Amino acid sequence: MSSENDLNVTKSNLVTLVRYNGIRTLNYFPAGLFDLFPEIKEIIIRVANFKTISSNSFKNAKKLWWIMIFDTKSLVTIAPDAFNDCTNLEYLSLTNSSVTVFDFQYSFPKLRQLEISWNSIEAVNREWYQNLPN
Repeated sequence: MSSENDLNVTKSNLVTLVRYNGIRTLNYFPAGLFDLFPEIKEIIIRVANFKTISSNSFKNAKKLWWIMIFDTKSLVTIAPDAFNDCTNLEYLSLTNSSVTVFDFQYSFPKLRQLEISWNSIEAVNREWYQNLPN
């Protein structure tokens, strides 16, 4: 049963999922999103109200190259393997949130730009950071 707080999506050839701007009712990042939308290449989420990006949030996001999630002060936790399927990721912006630990398992070989400013960072996995491309 869906409520006004659910992100309701149906299968399509959507390429860019953009601007959940000011929708404070996005209370979770929907697992399986990329099973429904395998062609998504860019995702921008602003001012959402979810606390966690879980292990399955970006599962099968093979074509995703751009992720921007910002002004999500409720976001505290990102699972270490949340972005493992994002093998084409070139741009990752997780800014102005409340994330305290960046401890990803995947080193993002194509990453060109990483923005993690304006968080409550307490720790960054040194091995992950050192394995990022120059």
